[in-house]
Amino acid sequence: MGDKQAHKLDEMDLLSIAQKELLEIVLPQLEGEARYHGLMIANALGIAQRMQGDNRDATTSDAQLCQDIRDGAYDVQSDAFKDLTRLLRQSVIGQLSISNPKHLNHLSRAKGQKPNEQ
Repeated sequence: MGDKQAHKLDEMDLLSIAQKELLEIVLPQLEGEARYHGLMIANALGIAQRMQGDNRDATTSDAQLCQDIRDGAYDVQSDAFKDLTRLLRQSVIGQLSISNPKHLNHLSRAKGQKPNEQ
């Protein structure tokens, strides 16, 4: 395992430990608005963990993709359009898996699918 990969695992461990300590030790001692803020911090730590683990490979920049769409590179009847919609769906699912995985799981169960089948 390379140094960069080992460093990334250390960052993920640190985030995980911080979130666990916050949820198990600090939050039970908080009440009211302080508890609410603690829960927001715990949620942010969870998002940061998922972002660290996100290894999606972006092949086209968003700006270039937008320009290609404006230039008509993705005609509705073309295979390129079908590929684009599949790519965009996967991108949204990827973002949702980071920002709100519970909602993604809820949507998947409602459709009777696993998240990566959508």
